[in-house]
Amino acid sequence: MKDTILVPLDGSPFAEQVLPLAASMARTLDIPLELVRVHPAPTLGFSQDVFHATLDEDAEARVSDRAYLDRLALALANQELDVHTTLLDARSVPEAIVARATAARARLVVMTTHGRTGMRRTIMGSVADEVVRRSTIPVLLWTTTESHPVRSPSLPFTRVLVPLDGSLAAEAILPHAVMMAQLGSGRLTLLRVVGPALAGSEPPATVPISPFFAYSSAVTVIDEQATQHATEHATAYLNATATQLRTTHHGLRVDVKVMVDERVDVAVLAAAKQERADLVALVPQGLGASRVIVGSTADSLLRERIGAVMLLRPSAA
Repeated sequence: MKDTILVPLDGSPFAEQVLPLAASMARTLDIPLELVRVHPAPTLGFSQDVFHATLDEDAEARVSDRAYLDRLALALANQELDVHTTLLDARSVPEAIVARATAARARLVVMTTHGRTGMRRTIMGSVADEVVRRSTIPVLLWTTTESHPVRSPSLPFTRVLVPLDGSLAAEAILPHAVMMAQLGSGRLTLLRVVGPALAGSEPPATVPISPFFAYSSAVTVIDEQATQHATEHATAYLNATATQLRTTHHGLRVDVKVMVDERVDVAVLAAAKQERADLVALVPQGLGASRVIVGSTADSLLRERIGAVMLLRPSAA
């Protein structure tokens, strides 16, 4: 049995935006595309009349869900794709998606998710958040918004950015990122963000602002030499990783980039823009301890970036 690319759908045009991208990857990799919809288990009433009415409504909904999947599958099959459909019965949508991805030996889960702003900046409680948190299979999220929908590209990615922190856990995303890069031009950029080294604080500078009290503040001093040393160490690490990738994957183009910034998420977003990356692939940290990826680099990418982000749950999570 071949691996598959799994695409969860909820019946909305918003979720379907990712289909051109998923179809393009399946065609290039020569593996089947599986469309999945989760049919929620009905909540049955106590009276006999309500019980039977609920069952009838559920049966009609199942027929509608099946027809929806079949319609999409037929359209994709006309594009010379091997397409399968699966209708799942479950109370938990994320659990059902992850279980099906594992059973189908999916190489990748591809789905659309919301980019949010303002009071809705986190992805708390979303299906995408839960799937990433539970899945041991890479999840490629196409982030967009309802108000400004952007259709996913039908062509493979040409520039893949991979933020690394020097750990083996972060490097777990590399085989998957290489696969995505090789679907296109084969260009991969490895990024390491180095925080500025602090030398300490200079004595407080006292600035009188009235005859009765003064304002004092400590000035933070950056250790330029230590920061430079950390930058050189990061560059050496990335160069060694890049050399290993080039040796293992003939023809793969690998660039390295080191940035100095105290905010990793800000630096990654800036690097993605500078490199014109159409995919950012990384291992999000902290997913095991928190249900929400609040404040992490992954969360910032999903909040601020319109485009593709591929996430792989840390193995220790």
